Amino acid sequence: MAAAVRHLLRRRLSTAAATAAAPTPGSILNPSSPNTPLSSLQKTRLAISLLKSSPPPPPDQILSICRAAALSPETHIDRVALSLAASKLSSAPDTLRDLTSTVLTPRHAPHAIVLFGQAGLLPDAISTFQSSPSTRSLNALIFACIVSKNHTEAARIFQTFPDAHGVKPNTETFNTIIKSFAESGTIRSFYSVFDEMCKKGVKPDARTFTTALAGFYNEERFDDVAKVIELMKKHGCGETLPVYNVRVRSLCKLGRSGEAKALLNEMVKKGTKPSWVTYNHLVYGFCKEGDLEEAKHLYKEMGMKGTEELGAMLLDHEDACEWACWELKDR
Repeated sequence: MAAAVRHLLRRRLSTAAATAAAPTPGSILNPSSPNTPLSSLQKTRLAISLLKSSPPPPPDQILSICRAAALSPETHIDRVALSLAASKLSSAPDTLRDLTSTVLTPRHAPHAIVLFGQAGLLPDAISTFQSSPSTRSLNALIFACIVSKNHTEAARIFQTFPDAHGVKPNTETFNTIIKSFAESGTIRSFYSVFDEMCKKGVKPDARTFTTALAGFYNEERFDDVAKVIELMKKHGCGETLPVYNVRVRSLCKLGRSGEAKALLNEMVKKGTKPSWVTYNHLVYGFCKEGDLEEAKHLYKEMGMKGTEELGAMLLDHEDACEWACWELKDR
């Protein structure tokens, strides 16, 4: 009886949800009761919900949503919302230009550049850079080329724009072009860029090496993986947890989860404690290869290490908003 009641309630709730009136920018982002104003966070979350609706809102309504929510790239969740808006406006460039001019101030030029890149409007991204050239804007422009999948343009900008515009590349500049190499199947160019980096006195960091490692693994250049690990040690970047996680993930993506499991055992022996991220890659890898018993074993092993980490392992990731995780404000 109880099961039947629960089933009936679920049906009624789903029917009510399906027949409910669709929210609008006016009804959601401007509440009727002045005594219960929405917080900035609530407005942004509701804006994201509207932007994700199906069918997608028309361009003019997308602009209204962003304005009503008073989005700003100062916070991560607002960058997620702006990213979603830009992806919806790739076929409406004039509306995206209105968005960047009204929502973003001149000091937010790097964010505008990335938004233009995400919408495939590289000429607008370049124009924005040229209006206020800086190292942060250069890094954003190269990243904009990556998200628009124009790696040839990324290489051209990296090679010519610093001298042409009097901008000095920093570690993030080099890391971003290495990311382009890794994603475009040209990671062999890493060595020449790394030499240039050292000659210019720009200090590599852990991300320099983890990005290169991911690229070499992706192209199955295992001799180069070993070389990068030696370079990493030479420059004072040890085999930390993030480095191991990149290696484990890369091996699992290649269908070599057994080698990834051996790497897990190696890191534990060396005193590096694996995180839920490490196990997440391994569980996914073994499931992908059809070894469900090993996947369940690792899942149980993970569970023994605490429910907090296990819960984190189950979270969904919004990979469509990659740029929003790119902390431009710290660059």
